[in-house]
Amino acid sequence: MKVLSTIGLILICLRLFAQTGQTVNYSELDSVHKAKIDSMIFAKIPYSIDKAKQDIKNGNIRIIGLTPGGSPQYSPEETDLVEQRFGFHFDYDFLEYPRRYLEQAQKDYNKVIYEYLDSINGVDTEKEITSELIRLYYEREVLSHKTDKELYKKIRKKLRGESKEIKMQILDADKLYRDRKYSEALNGYERISLQKTEPKTEIYIANSKYDCLLNLQRYVEADSLKKMNKEIKPIIK
Repeated sequence: MKVLSTIGLILICLRLFAQTGQTVNYSELDSVHKAKIDSMIFAKIPYSIDKAKQDIKNGNIRIIGLTPGGSPQYSPEETDLVEQRFGFHFDYDFLEYPRRYLEQAQKDYNKVIYEYLDSINGVDTEKEITSELIRLYYEREVLSHKTDKELYKKIRKKLRGESKEIKMQILDADKLYRDRKYSEALNGYERISLQKTEPKTEIYIANSKYDCLLNLQRYVEADSLKKMNKEIKPIIK
């Protein structure tokens, strides 16, 4: 009887994995069979909470991706910068198991890794990694193609009430930033910050200096600036 039950469970699993033909409706199975099937499938996926802890112990700090996503295509240079900054590497392994199991295994594994990285970096690492990748992608694909006219239109919209002289100085610095001349742009933002400006302009300049420091890989200075200025948030230029 026990053998027949096991055979029946295997047949159910095979039918669940079938790509064509009639399949078993998972919701119609009883709780015992569901638990057995879940256990069998998770056992086949080589990523778990315990595996994450073991990898940390062995110095293999990675964030895994088990399911294809719709994220922008980040360049190798961009991912390398983020990996070096936060002390991990991305690892993709697309396995042929039902998506919901892969998503859960990925979530469980990465949660342990993110908690470890949080303790090392002192920030919400998952949030910071996502924000930094989006920023780098945007700067490459969008900001780098903006015209001077488009930059100034954005400045006028964001900094209504600021003097035209200050806006023109910001435009000059933003053009340098767009052209990836980060050291020169940073110097420009520093000079503007010494002048009397509107509060919204001060926030804009602080964020701009923060972004420059990130692009120059001066992470300690960037983190220090962010700690001193709570208004600094990821923004799109």
